Amino acid sequence: MNQKFYDLRKEKQDKILGASMEIFAKYGYKNGSCDKIASNAHISKGLLFHYFETKEELYQYTYSFASMVLKYEVQNYKFDEKNDYFGRIREMIDIASKVTEVFPYGIPFLELNSNESKEFDDISKKIEFMEKMSGDLLENKVSNLIMQGIDTDNLLHMLKNISDGCIRKLIEKNIFSADTYKKEMSKYIDILEKISN
Repeated sequence: MNQKFYDLRKEKQDKILGASMEIFAKYGYKNGSCDKIASNAHISKGLLFHYFETKEELYQYTYSFASMVLKYEVQNYKFDEKNDYFGRIREMIDIASKVTEVFPYGIPFLELNSNESKEFDDISKKIEFMEKMSGDLLENKVSNLIMQGIDTDNLLHMLKNISDGCIRKLIEKNIFSADTYKKEMSKYIDILEKISN
C-alpha cells in the first residue's frame, strides 16, 4: 500500500474504506468491482490504485481495518457480568450496531465474507482471532445451557447463520442499518431464548 493513503484526511480514508466494505459486503471479493468502490468513494479508479496497488491489497487492508474497529469496540464495551448467554449475545449485537453506526457495512463485510476471506492467510488468522474472541466472550455464560443439553457450539453457529441471513435480507431490501439489524436480530434472540427456557 502506498504511504500516501495515510497522508489523506481521516474522512477521506474512511470514505474509501467504507465504500470498499459496502461493495465487498454486497458482491464479495470476486465480484466486488474496484470501479464501484472508486465511484462510491468519489475518487477515480486510478487514484484508488495509486493508494492500493491491487484489489487484493485493498481487500486485505479493508478487512484488517474493519476487524480492528470491531476489536476496539469489544475492548471498550461495558459488559454486564450478570447477563446470561442470551444477554451476552444481545451485548454482542449492540457492539455490532456500534460498528455499523460508524461504518454501515463493516459488520456485513466481516460476516458475509468470512468464507471467501479464508483464502488469504493474513485474513484467515484474523478470522480465527475474532472467532476466539466471540467464544471467549460467551465462555462463562454457557453452563446453564450445557445443563439443559444444548450444544453451545452449534448454537453459536446457528446464531451466525441467523445474523448472516438477517444481513443479506436487509441489504437486499436496501434497508440495512445499525437499527434495523439490531431490531431484526433481537426478534430471533427472543425466540431462541423462549425455546431454551
